[in-house]
Amino acid sequence: MTVAVPLCVDNLLDPTPNGYGNMRTTLRTCAAGLAFGLLCLFASGCAASRQSAPSGPLTTVEQIRRLTREEVAAQVPVRLHGTVTYIDGTFQLLMVQDSTGAVRVLGAPPASLGLDRGVSVELQGTVASGGANPEVRYGSIHAGDRHSPLPKPVRPSADDLASGRFQYQLAEIEGVVRSAVMGHDNRFTMVIRTLGRSVWVRVKDQSAFADHSPVDAVVRARGVLATSLDVRGVAVGVKLWATALDDFEILKPAPAAANVPVRTVRSVLSAEGARMPEHRIRLHGSVSLEAGKLIFRDSTGAAPLRSAPSQSIEAGAARDVLCFAGEQQGARVLTACTVLDEARERRNTGPLPVLTTIGKVKELSEAQAGQGYPVHLRAVVTYHNPVAKNTFAQDQTGGIFVYFPNDPQPVLSLGDLVEIEGSAAPGQFAPVVSANSARVIGRQALPEPLRIDIEQLHAGIADSTWVEADGVVYSVRWEGGHPILGLNWGIHQFTAYVYGSIKPPANLLDARVHIRGVCGARFNFKRQILGVQLFVPDASFIRVEGNGAAHTPPLRDIEQLLQFSNSSHFGERSRIRGVVTLTERTGPTYVSDSTGGVLIQDHAPVALKVGDMVEVTGLPVAVPGLFNPVLRDAEIGQVGHAGPPSPTHITASDILDDGFDAQLVQLDAELIDQGASGSNQALVLQAGNRLFEAHIDQQRLPSLEKGSLLRVTGITAIQTQEAQQAMLPRTFSIMLRSPADIVVIKQAPWLTAARTYRVLGIVCVLAMLALAWIFVLRRRVRRQTDDLRGTKLELRLTEHFSPLRVE
Repeated sequence: MTVAVPLCVDNLLDPTPNGYGNMRTTLRTCAAGLAFGLLCLFASGCAASRQSAPSGPLTTVEQIRRLTREEVAAQVPVRLHGTVTYIDGTFQLLMVQDSTGAVRVLGAPPASLGLDRGVSVELQGTVASGGANPEVRYGSIHAGDRHSPLPKPVRPSADDLASGRFQYQLAEIEGVVRSAVMGHDNRFTMVIRTLGRSVWVRVKDQSAFADHSPVDAVVRARGVLATSLDVRGVAVGVKLWATALDDFEILKPAPAAANVPVRTVRSVLSAEGARMPEHRIRLHGSVSLEAGKLIFRDSTGAAPLRSAPSQSIEAGAARDVLCFAGEQQGARVLTACTVLDEARERRNTGPLPVLTTIGKVKELSEAQAGQGYPVHLRAVVTYHNPVAKNTFAQDQTGGIFVYFPNDPQPVLSLGDLVEIEGSAAPGQFAPVVSANSARVIGRQALPEPLRIDIEQLHAGIADSTWVEADGVVYSVRWEGGHPILGLNWGIHQFTAYVYGSIKPPANLLDARVHIRGVCGARFNFKRQILGVQLFVPDASFIRVEGNGAAHTPPLRDIEQLLQFSNSSHFGERSRIRGVVTLTERTGPTYVSDSTGGVLIQDHAPVALKVGDMVEVTGLPVAVPGLFNPVLRDAEIGQVGHAGPPSPTHITASDILDDGFDAQLVQLDAELIDQGASGSNQALVLQAGNRLFEAHIDQQRLPSLEKGSLLRVTGITAIQTQEAQQAMLPRTFSIMLRSPADIVVIKQAPWLTAARTYRVLGIVCVLAMLALAWIFVLRRRVRRQTDDLRGTKLELRLTEHFSPLRVE
């Protein structure tokens, strides 16, 4: 909006007495015009701020990208028709694209949706973010035509990569591969240099380049583009999510390492940016360690050296190094460097040896397994679930996971003696076999189970091996018609997945059992073991010790959970009774009694409401960082209704001093800040000298003024710190149940410190401007006064010395 403000310069500069007389009027006119302009600008800003969020569901990605942050906070509904361009159930990645753009779907369980790339879908949900990072919070997905073609990939420019213009869209790039390794997240990861930028390409199919290395080749890659933007909108990284080998085309193979000509450090350092070599270079010299950094040096100069991923270069004598020329913080460096071993290169040009025992496959390092050694095994099937694509086999040297990438899965049975043809692969935790075929040649007895203690089992040394274990069943749930058992073994818990058609023994809950199965690791995407699980081929491999009669645990107070008792054993389930203070259908649910509160982490689906009296039976476990134990795998039954519980009015110090954890409390605090992250909104509050956070999920909090005095009601969660032998409360947070749990007791004073400083600043600026204007006016008035005085004197002199008239 443009506003014309009258400056009245002509009147101000009018040297006549009448101009001076009108100066005060002129200044008033100017001030009124300026005030009117500011008022119009303020009104237009208010009108813009009152723009309402879209009333109906958005139907295109372009509409989502246009939303402001304020509109996104209103949880705008979405009904989008598009095509699935990328899906990964392991890492919860799902991308959907329409004719106007693409979105990432948050909170969707891709593994249970039964979707594939290329499937047309109707996506319903709410907007999680807009702008250059369009994301939709999952509500539901309905699949349509399973044969719809993929959208044509875009060819982004350098500006497109930096701006996120094609965020989450199917794209195609060309460039030189700088590195290619199997990442710790079990994805084949490449760095492609294109358009002056490094693009990290993550390949879902881990066998994409198992038979050769594409380093230094010119490739064309297709996948979903994702630019990481910081808060200023500056690109800090670019990724391309690819699916399989079909998404790559080698345009120009990499030259043999031995054929790369030798260059000097000086030639690399002196090359201009545009003339820097895109392909690998070969240098001959020595590597030294200086100030903790590797430096490569030859007779012409020295340059910093950065080794390639999964490569280690030690300082030492003269050697040949293969690397790429690059820049970091404006300085020339040698990146993705490897030491050239010509003897090894000659060996690598020949065929890899065929591995004939499982032990030889398991001996491979992660890098070696990624080279795709051919495998020919003879082993007995110890577990086969074609639905979950889980197959294990074992010979006299050990057991291994066998993956059949192609459908349909082979028809195998427990105890089949099979010949397996395929190749080795790194796997997500330990080497595996990617099988092309499995031919049944007979039957063989299962191997003798390996008996080791639980600590060795949790170390992962029995991965994929037939074992036997003891435990106490603390939970039984069903999935796909098959039982999944939760068991305790000492202080450890593990899960047993039972397959087959034989029904498990009755009264398994709380029973001590002897169980046989294949040991599998539970791990993160960094290939680190976090626990173990057993794959049991059939319920006949579960033997109940004793009569196996289920019993009802004695009723306890909540504060007695995990307390010492010589009449009970650690690891057994506990039973409590209390009032529901917060609940979800499958958890988490909070229950409290007169002695305290407890978090029920997960339980069977049940419809409860706040105020219900319930009886809960579950496994109490200690969670690192939390003050109270939590109940896992619980059973909840309603026994009455006590009415909505009244919160305990308390102070922040009391919560920590008295250990009010997982309880409904009410306290007063001053609002310091307010923010949101995805679906979670949070308030930063201060009570006395203690800061804490109150947060809510999937609901929108009202906009509150900083400095307001609030009364908040919610469930406490205490975090701990270690102090000698004890775990003491360190800080806490409040989980709000609804926006109604926030009551404004006292509005923030209008004249806050921030506003005071702002007003003082404006007053100082206006005062300085006024003084400057007065100074200018005084100089102008003085100059013009002097001119008038001179003119008046001249007139008087003229009149005085005028010649006498002669008659």
